[in-house]
Amino acid sequence: MRQALGIPRSWRALCFVAVAAIAVQLLLLPEPAFAERIVAATSDKVVHASVFGGIAFLLWAGFDGCRAARVFALVVAIGALDETHQMFVPGRDPDLHDLYADGLGAVGVLMFLEALTSPRAMAPDPLTCGD
Repeated sequence: MRQALGIPRSWRALCFVAVAAIAVQLLLLPEPAFAERIVAATSDKVVHASVFGGIAFLLWAGFDGCRAARVFALVVAIGALDETHQMFVPGRDPDLHDLYADGLGAVGVLMFLEALTSPRAMAPDPLTCGD
């Protein structure tokens, strides 16, 4: 099992609060006007990957750098809830490709974080340590 990073409990709690706030925004509040402008200026899939990659980062930090599989499952569950919710919102359409982008954003962020914090990545390089 992977060792925890030692992120302070207060910061971890703040990460979970942020994820809850994002989920409330996605599932209960209307889409903000700035989000529509961002999507128009970029790609809907890039926005999905970025937002859900951010959610993955917050959950990963909330779990103190552990439980990447659980983080991925939670991110995909939030994405699936968002897409299901869109079936009932006038002017919004659910899209399976959005869910794929959500998962891809989460996988990309989690792979980066796991590589960055793996024991091997954090071990000193024997060629540069010493005298």
